[in-house]
Amino acid sequence: MVRILLVVLIVVVGAHCLSAQQNDLISTGILPVISGRVRSTTEGALSDLTVYITEPRSLARYISAVVDRDGNFRFEPDARIRAGVYKLAFASPDHKMLVHDIFLTPETRGVKIVVTLETNRKRGEVIDSVKIISDFSDGNFDNAPRMSQRPDGTYAADIALKGGTAVYQVIPYITGIPADDNHSVNGTMQSSYEYDDGGDYRSIIKGKGKKITIVWNPAAAATSDKPADFVYLSPDDIRIDSARESFNKRSFDAFRGLRRTLRTLLRSDAGATVARAMPHLSSLKRSNSRKVDYAMLQSRIPASATFRSFFRSGTKRAMLNV
Repeated sequence: MVRILLVVLIVVVGAHCLSAQQNDLISTGILPVISGRVRSTTEGALSDLTVYITEPRSLARYISAVVDRDGNFRFEPDARIRAGVYKLAFASPDHKMLVHDIFLTPETRGVKIVVTLETNRKRGEVIDSVKIISDFSDGNFDNAPRMSQRPDGTYAADIALKGGTAVYQVIPYITGIPADDNHSVNGTMQSSYEYDDGGDYRSIIKGKGKKITIVWNPAAAATSDKPADFVYLSPDDIRIDSARESFNKRSFDAFRGLRRTLRTLLRSDAGATVARAMPHLSSLKRSNSRKVDYAMLQSRIPASATFRSFFRSGTKRAMLNV
């Protein structure tokens, strides 16, 4: 009897320790916690899908997921995945990049996600012109050559081959969209792709000789009018995401209120005072600290009843949420 009780005790204690170890492993990134599937709004297959956690301050790749041909992805065990907020990025040729925040707690047991990517092209779009980029050395594409439009609706241009290979992107300029809002995308003529680390892909094509004629066919690019979508499958994750969206809306509303307050101040006699204070306000915003010594900050700013009123308002709190 004593032996049986001892065995039961060992099992219970072992299970408790295992649970605690799993919790610690998950919180420190030893166990994978994020997985799911990525689809297209066209309901077709996605090629060369890229899924990754971004660098904290950019869209560059930080931790990449393992992806299969069906669009399923999974982040393998990685000690860099800890409790906190991360940005997940999803990209595929002919589709717009989708970036979404996820929040992991030490209690997170696994995040299941279904993502739908929208296409770069929409039905009924009218193309004004198309440029082609084959030189990515300086990042200045203003002087990129225009492609010639053919009677069949395609666009063509000759570009140089280097070592029997050409790498290129096209920039379609769409009617009704400001020129600066158009961006470079992959072509429709390639043997493979490479990700450009900015949400789009470059087309790679092989050839012989010194030049190759590239033909871009708008009709061959994936097209859909449906929007992108990001869906959590876990009720806990849905609740957390809903709270995050609500917080973002409150922050945005507070930011709009802040802008109105600043406009009013700048029109008043205290305008010069506020202008002198702006460097300190920018520093305050960048610090993202909720333990700012406002008395110290105000001591650096010339006395102003208007500005003191501004600091007593909820605006200072709004700044920390933006």
